Amino acid sequence: MTKIGIAISPGGALDKLCDLTVRLARRMLSQSEQESPEALEGIAGFITFAAKVVEVSAHTDFAQLTDHLKLLESGKIKINSPDTDHKKEGPKLFELLMALSAFHIGSNIKLDDPAGGSQGTNPDILADIDKQRWGIACKLLYGSIGLTVKRATEKGIDQIERCAATTGVVVLSLNNLLDHTAIRGDITQGWPGIDKPLQLMRDTVELKKKQLKAEFSDVELNGLFAGKKALPVILLYTHAMTVVKSAVDSRPIPTLLRFLSQIPFGDTSAGIITLTRLNLSLQDQPDMAQS
Repeated sequence: MTKIGIAISPGGALDKLCDLTVRLARRMLSQSEQESPEALEGIAGFITFAAKVVEVSAHTDFAQLTDHLKLLESGKIKINSPDTDHKKEGPKLFELLMALSAFHIGSNIKLDDPAGGSQGTNPDILADIDKQRWGIACKLLYGSIGLTVKRATEKGIDQIERCAATTGVVVLSLNNLLDHTAIRGDITQGWPGIDKPLQLMRDTVELKKKQLKAEFSDVELNGLFAGKKALPVILLYTHAMTVVKSAVDSRPIPTLLRFLSQIPFGDTSAGIITLTRLNLSLQDQPDMAQS
């Protein structure tokens, strides 16, 4: 990242996070570090972005990521824990995560100004994917009711409608609505597998779907997409860190869990291939995401 002006100051927060990550890989963390939720969540967040940055570093549009990548300098990579201030890094880190995933499958990529220079009138990501100009509107939710989903979706649809994209999709992050403490479990022991923490995440997704359907009629929700460029679907993204017991030596291992879910409101067949590729890229399966 230093090649594009991202500072990793010796002894700074990002440098310390790099050190923690290396020592985790070498099994050199202290007992207190191994039992610190903040340390493990920070490491998991760093790994999430570092791996993707390395994978797309040769992309011709990589410089588009510069302003977003500078958000990592603070070392506060809050993607595996709730973000309480919508004016800080949280929403922009979500945009960065989706952008890095789009880089695997797209070209001619343009990112919205993370400092707000565009006044939020454009979708966060524009990219040529599968012979279409896609607009991807990313929204990090801060409310727990269906109205929050509807309002965020309306804003994303409007951004896609105004831009040069020929199609698009709205992606909502449920990060702030997850019970990260429950999903993480007992750090000193670890879950016997990923089934239970995954189910806790799925439960949140299903609850959000039910809230939306309970508060608004199908006619009202379907109408949001009528005559619009955005695909008639809401993508819900969930991302959390858990701790799973190693099958080899029973030691607890920090493990990332993430997936996209859909709430369809019409025929999405025109974009299903692109959405599948985006999901595979998000899941760190770039080879499978290639067309």
